Amino acid sequence: MVSVSIFTFSVEYNVSYVYHTIYAYFDRDNVGLKGLAKFFKDFSKEKRGHAEKFMEYQNKRGGKVKLHSILMPVSEFHNQEKGDASHGMFSMELALSFEKLTNEKLLHVHEVGNKNNDVHLAHFLKTEFLGEQNSSTISYAS
Repeated sequence: MVSVSIFTFSVEYNVSYVYHTIYAYFDRDNVGLKGLAKFFKDFSKEKRGHAEKFMEYQNKRGGKVKLHSILMPVSEFHNQEKGDASHGMFSMELALSFEKLTNEKLLHVHEVGNKNNDVHLAHFLKTEFLGEQNSSTISYAS
């Protein structure tokens, strides 16, 4: 479970960091899309909360929390070919891809838990993450 769960909260932290960068971009005075800024700030906090919840679970199970480096994300979120008006759409498409990635990783960890008869892990993922993650992915897609 250790290597699998480390990867999972590393993904959550990285996604949180990217969302926080998108928030900072939309909050800039020359972009000024405060609604999108708030949206990404809130989702950044949510993702960080997921990582922390997973780490608390890891500690309760006697595991060791080991964090990986977080990669520096891009700081501009517009498409040169489509013009500046595309930055909101580009950011939402990026977020959707991250939500799909996160969902895939959570499903993989859930599958590993089931294969190893780790009912606690499977239950934890199902009750704490999978339903919410599915809802987030659907909301980004619509």
